[in-house]
Amino acid sequence: MSVPEIDVPSAQALLDSKGATFVDVRDPAAFHANRIPGATWLHDGNVQSFVKNADKSRPVVIYCYRGNSSQGGAAYLLEQGFAQVQSLSGGFEAWSSAKGPAEAGAPAVDAPAGFKLTNLAKEKLAHYLAGESEGTRVRVSAENGSWALALDEPTGGDATFEFEGLGFVIPADLAPSLAQLEIGFVEKASQAGFTFEGAEPPGPPGKAELLADIKDRIRDNKVMLFMKGTADAPRCGFSAKVVEALRSTGKPFGDKNVLEAPDYRYVLSEVSEWPTIPQVFIGGEFVGGCDIVLELQRTGELQRLVDAAG
Repeated sequence: MSVPEIDVPSAQALLDSKGATFVDVRDPAAFHANRIPGATWLHDGNVQSFVKNADKSRPVVIYCYRGNSSQGGAAYLLEQGFAQVQSLSGGFEAWSSAKGPAEAGAPAVDAPAGFKLTNLAKEKLAHYLAGESEGTRVRVSAENGSWALALDEPTGGDATFEFEGLGFVIPADLAPSLAQLEIGFVEKASQAGFTFEGAEPPGPPGKAELLADIKDRIRDNKVMLFMKGTADAPRCGFSAKVVEALRSTGKPFGDKNVLEAPDYRYVLSEVSEWPTIPQVFIGGEFVGGCDIVLELQRTGELQRLVDAAG
């Protein structure tokens, strides 16, 4: 299929008139560092959602680094029924050389229509954010057909929004699905965790293998730590504190670096119903994160739980 191309001046005219959707198919680091303003990052994980939800009658300008791989992307979108798709000639390098406008970081968007937080959920999230590094936000994601929360910094393909004094980050293509979503928190003697009402998450994205890995590790390790980094090389102060606490028991424990797979921590949060990392499981049961583990260590309860797990 012959793919139409568009030169930089013509593309910039479309950008100025808001007459096209711009699509970036470079790697996430490049997209996050510098991109055409308002561009959507298109990748394997969101291409089906983009094809389903995008206005196919609206012109699309797709670009890569130098204008080569974007031609394949343009051909694919044309096959999916988009009326007009053009590949940017020379790619983002040509755009930069022509000093076309660019932006960096996660794009800021308006809070989704009808998005809500209960007072208790807001209080809990504010407490968790207070213990994290600057730049961390509440990530809302959809994994395996369920909503999930985590604390994270924006990366390529993300968008951010502010709501009631809290910073949120989401995959940019997820924004329409968040309309009318209400996040709550249930706190009872036998149950505690975040709840989601009012909006259905997108269908399962095929992360069954991550869920299976998590469950296998919890089953096979009497004490299991999911953390940022490894026990020998933690990549977060909270994870390092939990490693020290577990080592103080004198018992072996398993550890898993949740940063190894982009979606791992979000699937984990579905299992535990806990939004932050690190997370500790003892005897197959979720115990808690950093604050809870350190308190259990202080009271001697951590040693008892580990010993009882065998």
